[in-house]
Amino acid sequence: MALKRHVFTSESVTEGHPDKVADQISDAVLDAILADDREARVACETLVTTGMAVVAGEITTSTYVHIPDIVRGTITSIGYTDANFGFDAQTCAIITSIDRQSADIALGVDSGGAGDQGMMFGYASDETASLMPLPIVLAHRLAERLATVRKQGDLAWLRPDGKTQVSVVYEGDKPVGVSKIVVSTQHSDLVDAGDLRAGVVSRVVQPVLREAGFAVDTVSDGGHALALLERAPFDAIISDLALPGIGGMDLLRTVRERGLEVPVIFVTGTPQLSTAMEAVEFGAFRYLLKPIDAEQLIEVVGRAVRIHKLADVKRQAQEYLEKEEDSEHRGMSERFSRALAGTPTSMPG
Repeated sequence: MALKRHVFTSESVTEGHPDKVADQISDAVLDAILADDREARVACETLVTTGMAVVAGEITTSTYVHIPDIVRGTITSIGYTDANFGFDAQTCAIITSIDRQSADIALGVDSGGAGDQGMMFGYASDETASLMPLPIVLAHRLAERLATVRKQGDLAWLRPDGKTQVSVVYEGDKPVGVSKIVVSTQHSDLVDAGDLRAGVVSRVVQPVLREAGFAVDTVSDGGHALALLERAPFDAIISDLALPGIGGMDLLRTVRERGLEVPVIFVTGTPQLSTAMEAVEFGAFRYLLKPIDAEQLIEVVGRAVRIHKLADVKRQAQEYLEKEEDSEHRGMSERFSRALAGTPTSMPG
């Protein structure tokens, strides 16, 4: 019986997203106080908006920290160091409104009670090494990768704010593919949209997917596709029939001429009977019409990859059996030759 298929989506934000900026400022204030006073009571909240950060709450402590310095240092480490970004660590206004913790709360907290109460739920998952579900792990990794390539200067036009979203397809309780990835990022207004997309895909999305075990390569024309095929094996190829450079059908012919058995999946918005028949003749795995539903594409690609891997296992098994058979024949031939030469030999009992 086929396993039930469903999609689960999770999102994450980068360190420069306003929600995350506020969290980091509050965390930095807490860390600075606890560094000197382990018994401090800190209920600190932060609000950020264009050109302003507001830190408010109730704090009871025996130490002193200069909150404006902590706020500016945190914002600087995130990367908001230019007023053109809409937020600048050195020029933004900082407002603090801190009072002591309520005496009524202190009565309960000081005697060992909890300052705040709430209900949380969750569970560990074996989908990833971090014991978290795959969708949220991929979303977090993409957000982290955005910050990394920005700070390293790989994509200098990136800005700190951003959000990521990943949709993972499940069969039963097992993740089998990624149906959709959304990366939204603040950027310079001087970067071209094409360069923006290409940079994010190659420097952010693809490295994260590869690290998670999803090997993905994209090309813009047939020549690059053929060059990739020469460098590494693939489990499946998805190609538009109108692929620039050499058409999708020429790509399929070349793949077959080279003896590659990799499944080729065609997509087209202008179907023709002649190309469909030619695709079948050269062994195309599927011929899909645009617009293509993401889940349908994942299902087709998944089936193609499984069939290809099974065929590969069968081929390896056949090669192993042939080697074993050749080895056995060589052994018998050597024993027979030694026997003819009068050399003592042992035969299997």
